[in-house]
This record gives sequence, structure tokens and C-alpha cells, in this order.
Amino acid sequence: MKLKKPIAVRVLGRYSPYPPKNGNCSGYLLTIENKKILFDCGNGILSNLQNYFDVSELSAVFISHFHEDHVADLVALRHAYETSIKMGNATNPLAIYVPRKPQEQVDKLSSYEGFDVKALEENDHINIGEIDITCIKTEHPLYCLAYRLEYNDKIFAYTGDTAYKEDSSLIDFISNSDLLLAETSFTEKNKKGHEDYHMSAKEAALLAKNANVKRLIMTHLHPLIDTKELLNEASKVFSDSSLAVENTSYLI
Repeated sequence: MKLKKPIAVRVLGRYSPYPPKNGNCSGYLLTIENKKILFDCGNGILSNLQNYFDVSELSAVFISHFHEDHVADLVALRHAYETSIKMGNATNPLAIYVPRKPQEQVDKLSSYEGFDVKALEENDHINIGEIDITCIKTEHPLYCLAYRLEYNDKIFAYTGDTAYKEDSSLIDFISNSDLLLAETSFTEKNKKGHEDYHMSAKEAALLAKNANVKRLIMTHLHPLIDTKELLNEASKVFSDSSLAVENTSYLI
């Protein structure tokens, strides 16, 4: 019997709302067998992705929401992928899964010949070979989706952007994940004014603890926040907390 390979989660970018010097905004590459799936495509992601493989090898892209730090490189990806089709390196348009609104953003992407855009509703279910992906709406001003990916009895979850709510359906949605990639924009002391938009390190850790996940990796970091403070705050609540490291691959 052929053994199935683990899920590899590579961090291509970890910052928000802008990248620091030599850093990138949100982008996470999952490699599963021969499938390569990108979650979010923020500033700098296309350039970094090409350190590992050609864009023609992408299987699909999933977008959490349309804020620029999550989608800024989609236009560049469009040009790269359409060029790949013209050169014969890719044969079909690239599947781009996006939230169903804002409609004008969906329409704009749908006009690109290189993209096969699929607008998602909350609780939609997608199959890519043996990979199962579901989504749920999060607590964010712009319509935003969190994703849960299951393959070979392993679970990867990505929060997208969200505020923390103790009674949130997000807790059940990400429950028992082997790896939770969670937005962690601030420490508690730096969070004032962002309570309805983003999570602190403490809240990301509470989310991981309440959902009984195995491992928490914190991302979507503000360039000016002390990462040691983030890690210290989270670790007091959930021991298996760590910070996303760009160009590092995590195995599930």
C-alpha cells in the first residue's frame, strides 16, 4: 500500500497591514501529494512563491477576503498565469476561490482569462482530489472566510481575519485541527480600537485551547509589534504556540 505523504504548510508571508523590509504579507502554500494550494496572495507572495516552483504548477488559490494585504498580488499572478497558458506550460485557467462579496471584486477577477473564479458562500464544500475544504464566515468588517482542510485524517485550519468571540461558531469549525494558522495582529495592550476586527495573541491562544487543536501557529503579524511579547502572551494560555516564520515549512 502506498503511504500518503504529510501536508506541508509553507509560510510565504506573515505580515499585515504592510510588509516590513524583506518581508511579505499573507500567503500560505500547502503541498499535498502532487497538489499545490495557495491560501491568500498578499504583497510579495508571487515573487516568493517562485523560489519554490513555477506558477503553472498551482492547483488552486483560496482567498479569505479582499483586503489588499491578502490579495494585492492576484493581479500579478493573473499576468504570470496567463503567460504560462500562452507558452503552453499551463493548459487550463487557474481555479480561484473567493468570498462571494464584494461583488465588484468578484466580477473584476472573473474578467481575467487566466482565472476560473468560484465565489463561495459560508459552509460551501470543495473537493480537490482527495482533499476536502470547507469554509465559514468570520467576524470581520469585510466579508471574510476561514478555511478547514482535511486530508488523510489530518486537519489544517486557517482563520483568515477575525475578531475573537467566546461563543463563535469558529471554535467548532476548527475543532481538533492538527495545525491552526491564526491571525494574531496585536498583543492585548496594543489591541485597543481593533476589538471587532482582529485577535490578540492571548485570544488566538484561547481559540486554539477552546477548539482543542494540537498546534497553533500565529501569523498576520504587525511589523511594529514585538514578536517576543506575542509569543509570551500566547504561551501562557496555550503551550504549543509558535510564530509563523517566513519560508519555513511545517508538516502535518
